Amino acid sequence: MRIIWSKRAETDLYNHIGYIAERSKQNAKRVLKKILELSETLINQPYKYQKEEVYNDESVRRAVIYSYKVVYKIYDDEIRILRVFSTHQHPSKI
Repeated sequence: MRIIWSKRAETDLYNHIGYIAERSKQNAKRVLKKILELSETLINQPYKYQKEEVYNDESVRRAVIYSYKVVYKIYDDEIRILRVFSTHQHPSKI
């Protein structure tokens, strides 16, 4: 199984890390490291995290790191990271 980042998720992550870095480069590095580490752990336990209710699909899950939600979909041979967004955002922005 492999991890694939959608273009949208890459853009989300880039924007969030950039926003954090404006205030603290150290915190930006910490958040980026944790999110990337999380994505790699999904290979061994893809169903570890809760189902993402907005999608209403058992294969779409969410994990929260600090105040960022990582939404991903589980396929037979890959895990696709769909979105990374702030938990302060309204769910309709997914």
